[in-house]
Amino acid sequence: MVDKDAEAEEQLEFGDGEYTSSVGASFSLPARLRAAPGGDPVFFLLAAVAVTTCVAFTGMVVVAIPTMLAMRRAANSFSMLADAALEELPSTMAAVRLSGMEISDLTLELSDLSHEIAGGVHKSAKVAQAVEAGIGQMQNIARQQAKSMVEERANLRTIPTVGQGKESHGSSSQHRQ
Repeated sequence: MVDKDAEAEEQLEFGDGEYTSSVGASFSLPARLRAAPGGDPVFFLLAAVAVTTCVAFTGMVVVAIPTMLAMRRAANSFSMLADAALEELPSTMAAVRLSGMEISDLTLELSDLSHEIAGGVHKSAKVAQAVEAGIGQMQNIARQQAKSMVEERANLRTIPTVGQGKESHGSSSQHRQ
């Protein structure tokens, strides 16, 4: 009977399971949540939330451990790479600097050779033009000499031969006419 009286008081106080405010009354859960046949449902709800949170945290830790180990290995590899770079970088940069200077020197030498070759080609072209002009003059001189020789021969009526006298000279001139 005590239970029925307590329930009746609660129903009056809270009004059929709903919360109502009253001054000076202590806070309590509705009767249907407090008096569950299998135990307190709030406890089970909080226990379920706690178990779910623990399972999620455990899963996160299980997944995070291999990830952290992989990150540690990556950090060690990076550290070794940085050490190797610090050891090799000065000599590599010196070699690159030396190669750059050699390339610069070779470029200057090629530029000088290019100018010398261009000057030689220019001089060769002048020589070729001079030779061509000389050959043209030689052709003109040869033509003039050939022409003068032909004219001389044409002007000569007879060609004297060795051992023949005037008779042959006269007969040649008669023969020509």
